[in-house]
Amino acid sequence: MGRNQWRVGRILLWWGLTLTCIVAMLQGASSAGGVVALVIIGGIAGTLAIIEHRWYRSWIWIGTAIKSVCLFSIPWVFMVGVGWYVWPKNVEHTTLSWTTPGATSHSFFPLFPGEVPSANLGFSNWGQYTVTSSKIWAALLIIDGAEDQSKVFDDNIVRIMKGQFIAGGTVVPHKPQIAYFTFNGPVLTQADVDDLNAIPGKKMLCAIGAVEWVDASGEYRTDLNQCFFRQVTGVFNWHTGDENDREMKIDSN
Repeated sequence: MGRNQWRVGRILLWWGLTLTCIVAMLQGASSAGGVVALVIIGGIAGTLAIIEHRWYRSWIWIGTAIKSVCLFSIPWVFMVGVGWYVWPKNVEHTTLSWTTPGATSHSFFPLFPGEVPSANLGFSNWGQYTVTSSKIWAALLIIDGAEDQSKVFDDNIVRIMKGQFIAGGTVVPHKPQIAYFTFNGPVLTQADVDDLNAIPGKKMLCAIGAVEWVDASGEYRTDLNQCFFRQVTGVFNWHTGDENDREMKIDSN
């Protein structure tokens, strides 16, 4: 193979590598580091292709130094332009947070046999971007006071999310807007009332659930785990479990 054929082969190689880098960026480089690497590789390959073409030797009315700068700038300007076009944009991700459950028709205690406890369970948008397509699953449960709150959540969340959800709609940021929805617990027996009113409480009223929601960066789930019980001081309070406000990204595939 002659020298000229070798030269043609190298030209095809360098232009091919440049084109490959451009196509890789346009198809979606996974990270900013990937874009930078492709810009550098493509720029170097384009520069080598120009050297192999020997365009810098061709006659142009401007001076040789300026001509060389202009020619060797072409692949870099083009690669940087493509890199800027595909550069990963800021992800518009927000966050939801459950509020302390509020009573509806009463202040929870004292409760009476035959009564159905109900609570307004709600969340707010604490982030910078709008939340859409929210779906809420939740339940009020009477649980043995000796149970660990995390175990209560793990034992019930799958069953709860197999049930019907409530469509929560859109929640905008930077406004005192709370998406409240009312949930009812089971009918209380005399034993439930006695155990809930005991000091400390032998049973607790737990709000367990989750909200799935969407923002510009994807689909997420935020868990709810709050239990209401009487402390040794005789005071009733809501207590948050470790899972409360835990956020997980949902794989849409």
